[in-house]
Amino acid sequence: MRLAMRLSQVDEAKAQAEFELAASDEFITNWDESFKVAERPGWDALTGVMTREWNHQYLSPTLNNLMIGLGGISSEELLPSDLHQYIKPEGYFGRKYENHFTTLTNNPSAGYWFDGLHPEIDPRAYKAYIIPGWFDNPEMNRYPSWDLSATGTTTRNLLDGDNVVEEIDAAFTWNAPSIGDWGEKGSRNQVYSWPGTLPRLANKFRNSTSERVFFGSWESYFLIAEAAVRGWNVPHDGQIAYEEGIKQSFDYWNISSYTEEYVASEDYNRAGTSVSWSHTAEPMSRTVTYINGYTGSEETTTFSYPNNHLYQNGNVKNDHLTKIITQKFIAQVPWLPLETWNDHRRLGLPFFENPAVENSLPNLPALGQNNYNESRQEFFPQRLRYPGNLQNNVPEGYQQAINHLGGDDSVLTPLWWAKPE
Repeated sequence: MRLAMRLSQVDEAKAQAEFELAASDEFITNWDESFKVAERPGWDALTGVMTREWNHQYLSPTLNNLMIGLGGISSEELLPSDLHQYIKPEGYFGRKYENHFTTLTNNPSAGYWFDGLHPEIDPRAYKAYIIPGWFDNPEMNRYPSWDLSATGTTTRNLLDGDNVVEEIDAAFTWNAPSIGDWGEKGSRNQVYSWPGTLPRLANKFRNSTSERVFFGSWESYFLIAEAAVRGWNVPHDGQIAYEEGIKQSFDYWNISSYTEEYVASEDYNRAGTSVSWSHTAEPMSRTVTYINGYTGSEETTTFSYPNNHLYQNGNVKNDHLTKIITQKFIAQVPWLPLETWNDHRRLGLPFFENPAVENSLPNLPALGQNNYNESRQEFFPQRLRYPGNLQNNVPEGYQQAINHLGGDDSVLTPLWWAKPE
C-alpha cells in the first residue's frame, strides 16, 4: 500500500489497482503486527539510530506548527500541577524580538519567543519532546555526556554587541526556531540554538532501549484513508480509517484516554488544520496579543495562517487530505522521517516552513528575500545525491543513472514520482 500510493500523482490508475490489491489481502492492523526491530546498547547495526550525542534532536518548527493548538487538549490536562504556572492564556503569541529572531521566513511563529507553555497542544508533544528545564522528568536526556552544563543551562542572552539586551530563562518554555541563515540576528542571539533552551527528543528514543519502527499500524489506516478520499475501493471509509490511525498512534504513546476528545476537536493548529473529520471550514485570520520584548508593552497584531502554495495553490488548509497527512506526519515521529519526506515530495503536504534567508542560501538559489512567504518545490531538497564512489568507480553506471534521473545529480532535481500540484 505504501509503495502503490507513492505513484498516486504520476499514474493514479496503476496506483489504484496495486493499492486495492494490497488492501484486499492481509495488512498490518495493530501494534503487535507492526514491523519493528528491537534496538540494543552497543556499537553495531542494532544500536539506536538516535544515540549520537552530538545530535541534539531538537523539536522541528514543522512539527511544532502542526502540534500547537491541535486537538483541543489543554496543557493543564497533560502536565502535573506544578507546571501549570507556566501555561500562557489563549490568544497570546509570545515576546517579539524582531532584531534578534529571524522574520525572513514563512514560519508563522517567526520573530517571536514563546516564554511559557501553550494552552493547548497535541498530547503527543510532551511525550516525544521534553520541556527545557524539566530536569526531574526521567525522559529528559542530558546529552552530550561530556558537557552536562549544555543541557543544564537554560538561561542565555540576547546581545547588542557586547551588551546584554535581555537575559532569557528558557526553562518551561516551548519553542522551535526556524532553520536557515539568521545573519546578524543569529550572532546576537544565544538562545535559539542552545541545547538547554529548546525541547529535545525523549530519552527513551536515544538510549537504545526502544523498538525501531519501520512500518507502524497507524500508517496502514492513514494510507487507506487517503485511498478512500481518492475514491478507491478500500476496506474502510475515510473517516473510520482516519480516526483509527489516530487511535493506533495514541495507543502507541499510551494516551488513549484523550482520543475521543481529540478526534472531535475543531481547533486549528498554526498551519490552519483541525482534527475533526467533519470540520472542513477554512481558518480565518485572528487578533492575538504579544509582548514587545524591548519595551515590555502588551500589543496586538493580526495572525494569518501561512499559505502552502504546494497544495491547491495555498487556498486549502483544512480538507480531508490535509488532515490525513497532518496526522500521518505526527504519528511517524520519530521513526519514519523518510516517509514524511516522501509525502511532502509527492503531495506538498503538510505545510513546511521555508528556511530563514537573512542572508541568501547558496544551496537554495531560488529562495530569497522577495519570495520567502511563498511555497515552491525548488525551496526544498528533493533527493540525495548519488554516492561519490559510484561516479568514480562505475562512471558508465553513474551516467546511466543520470539519464534516468532526467536532470542533474543535485538535491533539487525532483524524483519522477514526486509531482505535487
